Amino acid sequence: MRGQDFIFDVYDYPEKAQEFLRLLTSSIIDFRRLTNRMNGAPDVRTHGTGLSGDFASLIAPDMWPDFVIPGRNQYY
Repeated sequence: MRGQDFIFDVYDYPEKAQEFLRLLTSSIIDFRRLTNRMNGAPDVRTHGTGLSGDFASLIAPDMWPDFVIPGRNQYY
C-alpha cells in the first residue's frame, strides 16, 4: 500500500497510522472468519492461525504500546 513510507507515517501522522493498523487488523480478522466459515470451521480457532510481525521489527520498542500491542490484542 504505502510500503516503506508507512514508517514515516507512524511519526508524521500517528493517529492516522494507528487507525490504518486497526482497520487492517479488522480486515484480516473478517477475512479469517469468512474462510473459516467457508471451510466449515468455527469463527475462532485456537490453532492454525497467526499474525505476522514483520512490521513490528521496524518499530522502536517505546512505540510498541501505540503501534504493535493494540493490533496483537485485537487479533488474539
